Amino acid sequence: RDGLTVETTIDPAAQLLTEEEMEAYLSYLEERMAYPNTYASVTARFEAGQQVPAREQYLQGGVLLLDPQNGAIRAMVGGRDFTQSEYNRAVQAPRQPGSAFKLFVYLAAIENGFAPSDMILDTPVSIPLPGQNKSYRPRNHSGKFLGEITLREALAQSINIPAVKLTHRLGPAMIIDYARRLGIESPLPPVISHALGAGDVTLLEL
Repeated sequence: RDGLTVETTIDPAAQLLTEEEMEAYLSYLEERMAYPNTYASVTARFEAGQQVPAREQYLQGGVLLLDPQNGAIRAMVGGRDFTQSEYNRAVQAPRQPGSAFKLFVYLAAIENGFAPSDMILDTPVSIPLPGQNKSYRPRNHSGKFLGEITLREALAQSINIPAVKLTHRLGPAMIIDYARRLGIESPLPPVISHALGAGDVTLLEL
């Protein structure tokens, strides 16, 4: 009514669908895990005027949907109910990126002499840690080892050991440098476990 025009990259249909899908999935997890506090039960207590301690909160989540061509945000969900929590988990909550961080490892490898067809051993590895008596012994999620495989196959199957071996060979500092160049700003200590996404980043950064 004041003659203002608000422009946004948000796609209303995508936003609605994203909210519905996240809510459906978190409700499914609460039921599957027999979570003591569900969104429905806590909301009922809020509406009844009861205070709910932080330790009794329900599951939360964050979702970002970006246009890969220009980085425009098409949908953003920072939590399940803004009236109960204004904390935006899509841009404020640091979390471990897990295997998504392997993309930086393989990019660094390809740009520094490796080819997708190069072979690498998916076999047990033990890496000494400076200043510590124990070694770093990563495992594959499956608990199995595939032996000699290509880098392409290792990335496609998101196998842990090859990513760790590449990080050890290239050096954690190089992997972090590639992550920085691509938009990761959170503190990342130079450790081998970054190959498996051990450092905390925000969803927006990633």
